[in-house]
Amino acid sequence: MHYALFIVSGRGSGKSTLIRALTGFEARRRLWRVKSLSGRDLWAFIIHQSPQELGMRRHPPQDFPDVFEKKYGVSRNEYNFLISALEIHVRNPQYSYRQYINSARRKGFDARIAIINKYWNGKLEDPIKVQSVQNFASFNGILFILVDASQDPNVTANKIRNNLYP
Repeated sequence: MHYALFIVSGRGSGKSTLIRALTGFEARRRLWRVKSLSGRDLWAFIIHQSPQELGMRRHPPQDFPDVFEKKYGVSRNEYNFLISALEIHVRNPQYSYRQYINSARRKGFDARIAIINKYWNGKLEDPIKVQSVQNFASFNGILFILVDASQDPNVTANKIRNNLYP
């Protein structure tokens, strides 16, 4: 079974900081060993920048996560947990977080979503967009939680682990 955890919010909200707190991620390594809730080892493939930030045309939803596996030389059989940042705000709906999550789900990933509703600097995410992500998750039977990135990242990461890790 492959799992996917998506950290969804706007640019500069603290998505990458939370991914580092969850995994200890360093940019030069893409695979990290993390513990499941039951204590078993999982290999996580980390995409700490959202595909939308990196160039939507180069990283289209229908090729997600395949294009990143190819880009970083990672095979799907090397990991069982994908952790990725996704942007909540995009101009073109064909590149929305929904499209990336649905692409991963079609490829067999059990998706989970952490929605940042308060940025690291205290700014609040647009409540209508937050509600839209919640509605999307509920409608599709996807586990989700709201997180406050203005808290200690390790505390928030622990909340994510306890609620969304397999």
